[in-house]
Amino acid sequence: KPGDRVLDVASGGGYLALLFSKLVGPKGHVDIHNTPGWIVQFPSMDPDLQKQYMKQPNIGWITTSWNELDAPADSYDLIMLGQVYHDIILESGDFVALNERFFKMLKPGGRLVIEDHDAIETMTLNEQVYLHRISHGDVTGELLRAGFRAADMVLMKSGHDDRRFNVFRPGLRGRTDRFIAVFEKPSDGKPLR
Repeated sequence: KPGDRVLDVASGGGYLALLFSKLVGPKGHVDIHNTPGWIVQFPSMDPDLQKQYMKQPNIGWITTSWNELDAPADSYDLIMLGQVYHDIILESGDFVALNERFFKMLKPGGRLVIEDHDAIETMTLNEQVYLHRISHGDVTGELLRAGFRAADMVLMKSGHDDRRFNVFRPGLRGRTDRFIAVFEKPSDGKPLR
């Protein structure tokens, strides 16, 4: 909503950040995060390049690794991860510690939204993320352990995906089962345990 502060984690080209910048308006702020490794792999994510076409004064850039991503307590109203939560684990990020930092960075009542490719829950996390996936059940379990409250879950079944293959497989790409999980920091600011 207008005036909110948003962190778009592993934003890539900044598509969602641009949308959020319009929603939060001139009194709000959106931070685009990408890892240094992603910027090397995809030079279009370089902040200096993005600043040439993203001229919104309410957008900022954060370039840091998964394990160094942090902000002061109560910094954000919303933290968004669009099809990237599995990448934290795939790239050896300490996702347990990062979940705790997400909790700290959110204002009381703030929301963490994770959209990703769904996986078979009986697979190990390493098997899931190797396929560029993570199950909605595993994500829920990890975020509940970090003290969040589960606020909403939307499951999107494609009919073309049995969740056994890499999401980039020809014929499957863009047709995967997905989920949107919404977690909330309790309004008293204390983790649920």
